[in-house]
Amino acid sequence: MTSGLASAGHAGIRARVDGMNVDFPDAQPVMVNNRVMVPLRGVFEKMNASVEYDQVSHTVTAQHGGDNIRLTLGSKVAAINGSDLAIEVAPYTRNGSTMVPLRFIGEAMKADIEWVDATQSVDIVTASKLAPPMDMPGFNTMRMVSGTVVPFRLDQVLSSKTSKVGDPFKATLDTNGQTDYQSLPSGTQIEGHVDVVKPLADNTPGVLGLTFDWIRLPDGQSYRLYGTMTGLENIDYDPATGRMIARPTSKNDDLKLVGYGAAGGVLISLVTKGNIVNNALLGGALGYLLGQAKPNEKMATDVVTAPQMKFGVKLNRDFMFRVKSNVN
Repeated sequence: MTSGLASAGHAGIRARVDGMNVDFPDAQPVMVNNRVMVPLRGVFEKMNASVEYDQVSHTVTAQHGGDNIRLTLGSKVAAINGSDLAIEVAPYTRNGSTMVPLRFIGEAMKADIEWVDATQSVDIVTASKLAPPMDMPGFNTMRMVSGTVVPFRLDQVLSSKTSKVGDPFKATLDTNGQTDYQSLPSGTQIEGHVDVVKPLADNTPGVLGLTFDWIRLPDGQSYRLYGTMTGLENIDYDPATGRMIARPTSKNDDLKLVGYGAAGGVLISLVTKGNIVNNALLGGALGYLLGQAKPNEKMATDVVTAPQMKFGVKLNRDFMFRVKSNVN
């Protein structure tokens, strides 16, 4: 049974579960009627669910812990533990794989789902990895509002020549000698992975793109981090609160480190939407940044980040976390 729904050619859509890449040997994730459709088996099995398909009834049954999930090809109604759940796009087959809406995955598996338009990627965090409730005795709930810039220092050297897509990295909160930054305690770290690598080639600068996955507090608390890399130059500073805020931009920036003039690279906006970084895109972006019609090819280098490189993470949504109360 194959759907006749129109699907957009969003080649290269990627998916990750709890920070691990999901491999799809047959059908790949696609966009259908503005909905991200993913192969059910590949994602469910990555989330430790068993999946069976009945060819007679065209029914898929998945078991996850004590939950029973059942859906039928072509039907917009699924069942979770016997209770009906409406599906926005009916499941269908593609290259032998059952395709389901991304939102259904989140509802069925009680997972946190994010679609990152800039990189055309799906990020899934299972319930077991989500942060505990905020209302816990002995803790105060803190909030950083969207747009806040949080300073970090990279814990290791990354290079567009030697790094690979998927390589993990860590960075440590830069409190500038204070005990915290906006109540986020000293010693807080972020964990992320390299999502774009393009080495120097034919006088075209190297490119390095980073994605942030988790923020971990010194007491072991872990939270999903929804933020993008930014420099610490083009920001506004509020002396009353000590808060740094990213200046507004008219574009949906997809910031990358580009090797140009200095080994550490310059941070520029490349709206790649998950596509390969090509020479025209690089040339235009560099020309705009430097006010040149054509950048100097002799200044092209690989990106090699400086030890303890300082950068900002701009929060893309409000970030709530818990800190221990000082009340005894």
